[in-house]
Amino acid sequence: MIRIAELDRLQQLDREIDAAEEELASIRAALSGDGALADLRARIVELEGQLDAAQRALRDAEDTAADTRAKLERIEQKLYGGTVQAMRELQDLQLDAEALRRQLREHDDRVLAAMSAVEEVETALAASREALRDETARREAQHADLEQQAEQLEARIAALRARRVELARGIDAPALSLYDQLRARWRGQAVARVERGVCLGCRMTLPTTLFNRARSGATLVQCSNCGRILYVA
Repeated sequence: MIRIAELDRLQQLDREIDAAEEELASIRAALSGDGALADLRARIVELEGQLDAAQRALRDAEDTAADTRAKLERIEQKLYGGTVQAMRELQDLQLDAEALRRQLREHDDRVLAAMSAVEEVETALAASREALRDETARREAQHADLEQQAEQLEARIAALRARRVELARGIDAPALSLYDQLRARWRGQAVARVERGVCLGCRMTLPTTLFNRARSGATLVQCSNCGRILYVA
């Protein structure tokens, strides 16, 4: 005699196993995933490149300003040193000095802009490095907790599977085979309980004769609509 209640208990056990395995898979995915850390590391590499370029631009601007300042100093020495007496030459030197002063102002502005760019990148880089340290610490703490949860789930799944083996031994092979087929077809619900003559698997009202056969529990009865194994508690 097929005991439908055992198939119902087997289904409940399988659902517990499925839920635990799904939770374990989620934890393992969380343990293996390091998307946030990878993004932060990539951002740091990007900012380091930007900082290198900004620092080169600053050095170039400073060198250009220094060269212009040195040229201006040499001209001013000639202009005010008393070594040049010719009016025409003095006028030319004055014009050259004015041009160099304008250039120097422009170069000094570029130096200030370059310094600002360097500071901006340095600030962003420092923030990203701090964020990486914080995220790394958070992940390490999270990993320890998740590893513990994973170990507990693995032990629970092993115990549930052992219980399933014992329970399945008491069910005859044809019924167990049909159960496994229906479980795969209906995403885990091979057995459908019956309430007030309605199959709770597909919500269809059962023919009276079929309902009476299922209620007797003397044989395995399938729903005429969805094919699930009927169980009248």
